[in-house]
Amino acid sequence: MRARMTLSIIVASLLATAVPAAASKRPTGPTHSQISAAVARVKRSRNLWATVNICNTKRHPDVVGIRGQMPALGFSSALSMQVELRYWSDAEKRYKALANTKHTLALGAERNGLRQGGISFQFTPHAGTLAGTVRFEWRLHSRAIGHVVRHTSADHPDADQADPAHFSAGKCTIS
Repeated sequence: MRARMTLSIIVASLLATAVPAAASKRPTGPTHSQISAAVARVKRSRNLWATVNICNTKRHPDVVGIRGQMPALGFSSALSMQVELRYWSDAEKRYKALANTKHTLALGAERNGLRQGGISFQFTPHAGTLAGTVRFEWRLHSRAIGHVVRHTSADHPDADQADPAHFSAGKCTIS
């Protein structure tokens, strides 16, 4: 009888110490509400933008460059951008997607700060008026947790690799 009580005490003691140890090994990460709040915050951020950073310059003739910047969420997540070029249709009085110009850029995993990425497109002279659309996406454990689309706009002088330096426009005309 005494052996059974001792065995019961040992088993109870082991269970008591095993439960907290198992609970502490659960993966930690942001909660659903933390994810929602972080994504909502970056969608409104002035640091989330797309711009034309190169437009038919002496160093880059007949080239248009599209660049974007996106903030991290405050917890580790994978950042990517999908860049697509658009052309102005005089007949339809609107920008339309330009075939074969959609490219995805993986910017890596980031916890804090800002990441930029971009791509340049070469054209023949007289290509017309071009602009860009960038779809920004944040992923957590390979699952998309947020995205937002921005059209190119001006006034982003901190765009890296601009030609000339600090150039930022909403559109580019290659005449």
